Amino acid sequence: MKGKKTGGRIAGSLNKRTVEAIEVFGAFDFCPLQKILEQMTKPGMPAELYMGTCMKLMEFKFPKRKAIESTLNVAEMPMEELIEEAKRIIDSMESNHE
Repeated sequence: MKGKKTGGRIAGSLNKRTVEAIEVFGAFDFCPLQKILEQMTKPGMPAELYMGTCMKLMEFKFPKRKAIESTLNVAEMPMEELIEEAKRIIDSMESNHE
């Protein structure tokens, strides 16, 4: 049956490499994020490197959103309808994010 999972990991569970990495880091009391933050706060850190690292770390706190696909033919819609549709989409996104 298409779409039905028949084996493998349980959805949401960690894969084998992730579990191994967590065990190794734990054995050495090593936290990669802590090391990154320690390096970032050292005096003389170039602003470009600091901001680039911040931007990368933001992906862990704020995952990228999927693109929204539309089936609307906006080329033929009056401006008022376009504005109303845009408001509807924004309202829908905000209610899904709460």
